[in-house]
Amino acid sequence: MELAGVGTRTSWWWGSLRSGSRRTRVVPMASPYIRRRGDALNEDELGHWIEQVVGCRPRLERLGYGASRATYVVDLGGRGDDLVARVDNGDGPMAGTELSLGCEAEVYLAATDMRIQHLRAAADDGSALLMERAAGTYDMTGLSDAARTGVYDKHLAALAELHAVAVADLDLPSYRQPTDRPSHALQELQLWGGILDSRTSQPWPLAHFTRAVLQKCAPQEVSRTVLCHGEFGPGIFLHDSRRVTAMVDWEFSHIGDSMDDRR
Repeated sequence: MELAGVGTRTSWWWGSLRSGSRRTRVVPMASPYIRRRGDALNEDELGHWIEQVVGCRPRLERLGYGASRATYVVDLGGRGDDLVARVDNGDGPMAGTELSLGCEAEVYLAATDMRIQHLRAAADDGSALLMERAAGTYDMTGLSDAARTGVYDKHLAALAELHAVAVADLDLPSYRQPTDRPSHALQELQLWGGILDSRTSQPWPLAHFTRAVLQKCAPQEVSRTVLCHGEFGPGIFLHDSRRVTAMVDWEFSHIGDSMDDRR
């Protein structure tokens, strides 16, 4: 089953997955989405798909954060390094939009030299990604004030490293490309405005007024065109108390003004 893209982000990534990394596989998924049984995800289906990739039945532990996609720790019982699965069950707030797991996979394939998890496999219908589990934790509890400040400083350094990467050197063919200075902001407003229109059934005057004001006030100057993470802040990076080991959750990433990640 081909991954159907939405808007300008189309089903780009078969060639990238085949040629970009020999360790990345496209593996068929039994159904279009990981289905829900009542209120629970069909974890049996996900486990079967992962077994096809790694050759053994995993133990899955769903992490308690993240509303738009489900994230699982994949325990292989000592038969290999633990992995992480990102799952789109089709009913999250970002399902059916440009902000797909397919686009997230594109970043994992392109940004291999950055602090980012390695992509091991992708479901052929775009419903799941399987990645290496990076070392570290999200939790800042228990760190001294000095250690916490040091970790946040390292986080800022990781963002600077991301913004220093030349966008032209990244293979991101499905990402919106700004055509002039105002379009750096206007393209994102167009994306989120479309999501607003498609996900609201009742009038929301304040949101539409805000969108109109932002469109009118789009910045006319751009500091630098970069790959933006799109959700920069606490909870989207892992650390080992001394350094940032990985930046995670790239579903809101986009090409834009570097100030997008610093506001």
